[in-house]
Amino acid sequence: MPPDPAAPPPSAGRDLVYHDARNYLAWDGAAWRSEWFVGPPPRYLTGVAYDRLRQRLVLFGGGTTGDALLGDTWEFDGVTWARMP
Repeated sequence: MPPDPAAPPPSAGRDLVYHDARNYLAWDGAAWRSEWFVGPPPRYLTGVAYDRLRQRLVLFGGGTTGDALLGDTWEFDGVTWARMP
């Protein structure tokens, strides 16, 4: 499959990409679309893994811009973020 010219540029050293407008690009299997982001607050130095069995992206912890450490866990199923208990 050739690269999509509408795709976001590659990046390194990032777990997720945050935009001040809380807007992101999502791949729906056929094209990139713009989506409003509802999910974990902005953070850095997170732990991120993909759970192949459950088909979920799992995000843990990180730090905020005020250097507060976070210990929360979020899951993304490809459509919706959910904070885990």
